[in-house]
Amino acid sequence: MSKSIILTFDVEEWFHTTFMYEYLTSRDIAQSRIYESLQTCLDLLNEHDIAATFFVLAELAEKNPKIINMITDANVRHEIASHSYSHDLLYEKKDSQIKKNIYNSKKILEDLSGKSVKGFRAPYFSINDHAIECLVNAGYHYDSSLHDFRLNGQYGTLTLPMKATDSPGIFTYKTLTEVTIPVKRYFNLLTLPFGGGGYYRLYPLVLQEYWIRSFLKTSDYFMMYLHPWEFDPDQPYITKAPFLKRFRHYVGIKSHKQKTDSLIRNLKSSNFKFKTLSEYLSNKKLTK
Repeated sequence: MSKSIILTFDVEEWFHTTFMYEYLTSRDIAQSRIYESLQTCLDLLNEHDIAATFFVLAELAEKNPKIINMITDANVRHEIASHSYSHDLLYEKKDSQIKKNIYNSKKILEDLSGKSVKGFRAPYFSINDHAIECLVNAGYHYDSSLHDFRLNGQYGTLTLPMKATDSPGIFTYKTLTEVTIPVKRYFNLLTLPFGGGGYYRLYPLVLQEYWIRSFLKTSDYFMMYLHPWEFDPDQPYITKAPFLKRFRHYVGIKSHKQKTDSLIRNLKSSNFKFKTLSEYLSNKKLTK
């Protein structure tokens, strides 16, 4: 059975991390790094001739439409998906605002890219039941916002009757497919997140790769989430933020590109196939 690796990028600025908001000044926010950081990611993918899915903040794309061209020009297989309109927590918004974010982001990204936007990922995984219903009604094919790591209180939760499939971590609801963020469970007592972000930057490469290969023993895919700003060691350093928040944001950034390059090389050497999320799902017949 062919095994797939799905790399996804949440395309946002370095200052969009919610736990750093209160320590930022208007001068900090004026220091955009999106072009430099995104180009680093695209160059890395080009070096390995692989495609990825890019969940783009529509507000960011409106202000910087060039980023859509950068992605689509780099590789025709790269996928544009929605990361909502703004990087606010969805479940803190009114239902009408959630709907507006979901519908407007899809239209903006489709107008800019000239392609259908099939996927969605809520900022900071802040999904809720109403957002899922909006995604169904807006015509999205899939969502990738559910991160079942309860120790992080900012992640959203769902209570809708999702149907399990034969693929671990993939569920369906009406016409929507939910692709969850991978976690490692130990006897239902301990849950460790290892699907990407700061967790991936924190873990040694050998451990991250071991968990991925372990996951693939019982699954035909593994999905990771990354951010362009994690590949940018030259981004501003917010000294007034508390140590733990600075550590959380900046840990592993200097070696992140090299680490990810090594991970891709190691996984490619095992003949795993790199696909976009839409490519994987379109070739997958889910048994419910």
